[in-house]
Amino acid sequence: MIFSNIFLYLIHANKQRRALIIYNPTDSFFTECFGEYNMKPIYEKSADHLLGPINALRQWSRNFTKEGESFFDITIFTRIKYSANRAGFIAHQREKKQIRYLCNLEGTSLYPNISGKGPRCCNVYDQDDKSPQGEDIFKGNFCGCPTHSIYWKSRQCRFLEEGLYWPYVSVVEHGGTNITPYIDGPRGKQFGDHVVDIRFGYFEGGHADGGLFFPHLGEDLDNPKEVEFMIREDGKYLQKPTYKILKEANVTELYFSGYSDWGIRHAIKEAQAVGYSNITLISDAFNGAMWDSVGITHEEKINYFLITLQKHNVTVRTAKEIVENANLITGQNKKFEIHQPPSIGRENIEPKRALIILNVQDNLLSTCNNNKNILKTLTDSHRIIIECIS
Repeated sequence: MIFSNIFLYLIHANKQRRALIIYNPTDSFFTECFGEYNMKPIYEKSADHLLGPINALRQWSRNFTKEGESFFDITIFTRIKYSANRAGFIAHQREKKQIRYLCNLEGTSLYPNISGKGPRCCNVYDQDDKSPQGEDIFKGNFCGCPTHSIYWKSRQCRFLEEGLYWPYVSVVEHGGTNITPYIDGPRGKQFGDHVVDIRFGYFEGGHADGGLFFPHLGEDLDNPKEVEFMIREDGKYLQKPTYKILKEANVTELYFSGYSDWGIRHAIKEAQAVGYSNITLISDAFNGAMWDSVGITHEEKINYFLITLQKHNVTVRTAKEIVENANLITGQNKKFEIHQPPSIGRENIEPKRALIILNVQDNLLSTCNNNKNILKTLTDSHRIIIECIS
């Protein structure tokens, strides 16, 4: 009996535990940025079709074994959570094309909280002009950092790279969740589903930008000592719960999917920095804008992105290949079918039309100089042209 219990323990201890990470294909709309083509139609064509493979994997994963265990032990849905709205970001932009942040990391794992304030980043150019905008008004002069740039390479204050200023896409307006209803989940922590806010602002408890594990405020991921310091005590001091969620679930394999290029690439770099080596990108459940990828067409940029990841020891597989490989290893033959949700092809849905006729009366035509004028209406597809004839 004792031997049997030890054997079962060893089997459980050596079991590969997997996490499916979904960079949320949202229903949010994208804005035009710096003359770029409007992202809304690109989003609908490039992101909607990801939902089919993602949903199919989620459904196939459940009760994968005869014992009722899932193939993916947990699923992490990422989310962008801001209390501001698009109009606020656009107003904040004014005439700016470039932005550079000075970040005070007080409140992060690198610089534990002393004053009770969360980490904060200020646009240095506005600080130099003494004209802080938006949230920066509440963050103090230079976000509480020394005014002399010589001190901006300390552990507490860091100067980030200059980049294009644009309003964040996928901004959560009016307290929405920003997770599309067409996706399978999230169902709750009791089912192994977790929602992690990866981008949030000052009013959400401190600035965080893009990273899956870390706030992406100048952390040196190539410095093992700094990474080790940030994740000390099982991630107790991290703003984002990702590391703690994965550690508590004893996850050994990460599977990435969803709509993001920079975000997923940076998340994989973070994951490798904290010790994860078994990482897979699900190629047919992934897409992105590919702003900085090499290539002329979108397909060429995607291919370059995938090849670059493979060079960094990331496995690239389709959802079907993952299923076939899992079934082969385990001897299972569980059904796997991809069905696109009803959001797909919404731009091709036949519209339903209503004709609304507004009654035009003679006594409302102030542009006619003579009460005896004759009213003539000419219909022109979608509008009524009113012409006064003497």
